[in-house]
Amino acid sequence: MHNIINWSEIEKTLSNLYFSKRSAPSYPPLIMFKILILQAWHNLNNEALEKQIARDLMFRRFIDLSLSENTPDHSSIWCFRQLLNTQGLLETLLEKINIYLELIVLMLASTPFFTTLITQHLTTPSKLPSNSTFNTITMSFVVSRLHSFIAHRNSTVIFLI
Repeated sequence: MHNIINWSEIEKTLSNLYFSKRSAPSYPPLIMFKILILQAWHNLNNEALEKQIARDLMFRRFIDLSLSENTPDHSSIWCFRQLLNTQGLLETLLEKINIYLELIVLMLASTPFFTTLITQHLTTPSKLPSNSTFNTITMSFVVSRLHSFIAHRNSTVIFLI
């Protein structure tokens, strides 16, 4: 995701925000926004998200938070979301993320390798080639996300990955 999305563009949009809660560490707005993305992708409430960030290395890597750094608490996450909403930035930023993800899905869908795998999965889901880099579960996920993309491509907020 670090190479797929132009985070500097997102960071520039967030640059005028200052978020700090009394007696709590201030986190860069880009980190807080990435946390909101993870929350949406994994359908977590604020408390569960706080715990997940504290224990999941992939979450920490995605938001660029080292192991030695403290994680934002659930109220900080809630406050940041409220700040984005009051500034009218949340929908705008999510639309930017969705545009990047739509482009990636369209590029993947147009490659012969991906098209072949999708076709094989749709015709014989349990008989993917043994040398395939994708297993049936992965292909089911990709196919369901592709179908979701096609069905909801005109929606304001589309979470594909």
